[in-house]
Amino acid sequence: MISSLFFSLTLFSAVVGQSVLVDITDTTEFPYVFRVQLSDQGYPTTFPGFAVSQKYILTSGQAFRQDAALITITDQLGVVYPTPRSSEIAGRFAILRICKPLPGPFISMSGPNFNDLTANVSDAEFILFKEDDNVLKRVTNLTVLDMASCATASNASVAAESICVDMNSTPEFCSYISDAFGATPTYVRAPAVVIAGQVNAIYTASSKIGCNSANASDEVGFYSSILLSLNTIIAEIPDGVANP
Repeated sequence: MISSLFFSLTLFSAVVGQSVLVDITDTTEFPYVFRVQLSDQGYPTTFPGFAVSQKYILTSGQAFRQDAALITITDQLGVVYPTPRSSEIAGRFAILRICKPLPGPFISMSGPNFNDLTANVSDAEFILFKEDDNVLKRVTNLTVLDMASCATASNASVAAESICVDMNSTPEFCSYISDAFGATPTYVRAPAVVIAGQVNAIYTASSKIGCNSANASDEVGFYSSILLSLNTIIAEIPDGVANP
């Protein structure tokens, strides 16, 4: 469960610069992003979800629930969509089947649109939702490591399915994620990583958020890469995706 990982962390306290949480008021910038919220942990946990077709939203596997009534889906204009059916796919992700057609646009699921991370990216960003409004937020600027540096900073198995974010470039990020680590929070917000306007990764069960834990300095966070699981994701979505 997402709570077990978040509870094991303490606030990140880097001293380089300062990150800012900014509203994305132009809903056409990420029109395929929906707010996905869980209500079964005693506090709201909120994820970004990505419309991949008229029927399905792709999101973190942490949002999977057998009882779909525990999941609320809202677009950026505040429209609530009927209770979905939730399924785990590709080991780390989930898809939510919507009861009425999504209007589009849909997220690109074309491999060339994702960054292949042959070089570091210094201007990536996080996007996330707060628990109490439907306005998408961004945190800039992130440094995403190239694949070789990611493998060095983590290990080869992590780099084979994840992208790595250097948290030294994004101080105070953990305060945007939750108001309590090691205790009961009042909210938890899961981030996704955007490079050049394309969502590249999202927090999942196998991710590390990148905050300092009680026993180690977790200066690199890693997030499940859509590109590195792309073929499996597409194969496991019934009827395929709208923007392959």
